[in-house]
Amino acid sequence: MSLTLDKLRQHYDSVWCVDFEYNTGISGADAPKPICMVAQELFTGATVRKWLWDGLVTGCPIPTDDHGLYIAFYASAEITCHLGLGWPIPARILDLYAEFRCVANSLANFQVTSVEGKTKGQQRFSLLNCMRSFGLGAEAVCTGFKNESRDLCIRGGPFSEAEKTQILEYCESDVIALAKLLPRMLPFIELHQALFRGRYMAAVASMERRGIPVDQELAGRFRDHWDPIVDRLIVDSKSEFDVIGKRDIDQKKFAAWLESHGLLHSWPRSSSKSCSLRSDTDTLSDWGKSFSQVMGLKEFLGTIRRTKLVDKLQIGSDGRNRFLVSPFGSKTGRNQPSNARSVFGPACWVRFLIQPVNGGGKVWRLAGLEWR
Repeated sequence: MSLTLDKLRQHYDSVWCVDFEYNTGISGADAPKPICMVAQELFTGATVRKWLWDGLVTGCPIPTDDHGLYIAFYASAEITCHLGLGWPIPARILDLYAEFRCVANSLANFQVTSVEGKTKGQQRFSLLNCMRSFGLGAEAVCTGFKNESRDLCIRGGPFSEAEKTQILEYCESDVIALAKLLPRMLPFIELHQALFRGRYMAAVASMERRGIPVDQELAGRFRDHWDPIVDRLIVDSKSEFDVIGKRDIDQKKFAAWLESHGLLHSWPRSSSKSCSLRSDTDTLSDWGKSFSQVMGLKEFLGTIRRTKLVDKLQIGSDGRNRFLVSPFGSKTGRNQPSNARSVFGPACWVRFLIQPVNGGGKVWRLAGLEWR
């Protein structure tokens, strides 16, 4: 039986649609600092607007116990603000982003409608595209206003009175969008499962806010010395992977390497006129499942093909790597964080040696660079 607003009214004393705006510092990776909050109760229309940037904060202005339902879109953003303010985590969270992903991934005939079909990945499942996909595109806030207001939040304070008004209006526009979306999405939602996904989004908020400690000094050394590290790695690996010309595969050397492992005659070639031996990541991954030496070559090439290792790694001013976990990002519901922004993304096989030095200490040597 389809879920309806009347059934929600029977289960909960109140249903609040909530949105926060926040700032993540100059690095874009600091723990989010709340700017404002807007919440609207679905049945009474009561609206709460809180300006939070100035730090004059009291308790949470809406109920968070299990008698109320907390509606958000990508709820980890809202919950990380609760954590920053010391507010309780809502007991019942319904995340329309998670439900949008669930519907899109499970219903074969459901079409995600995006702007001119151009948005990809995470942005394909934005609030605007969710509204379009459920027939509310005409009621969505214009992209220009959203971008301008978002830029204000990214810039951070101090904010003028006019800017405060604009940010609060922007925040409220998303709350109004949630209130319009909910009735359209309810027939597609199984509430008990949805609440479980909402609990997971709260756990994601805790992970995203805490971040992962990173050695900033070491990251800086990688950033500054990546080119000589790669050059040295190529030289040191010649005995095992002598396939490199100018920083990438040399076809003659690659052919000789394949022949030495008995793989040349069966190795796939490109469909272009050159019929060159394929060395893309997918081909190497497929062959690496059967031949361990090919998997080693794949990891080696994955390292030296990187122009930089940590340039896009998001490290906050406190030395913690923070990034969107992107829950439910895959069709199977797995997390899909950015490989470039997450410390776990650029997993490269870089050889190093630990050697004893005078005094009993040890020195780390990475492709010719040393540090204690």
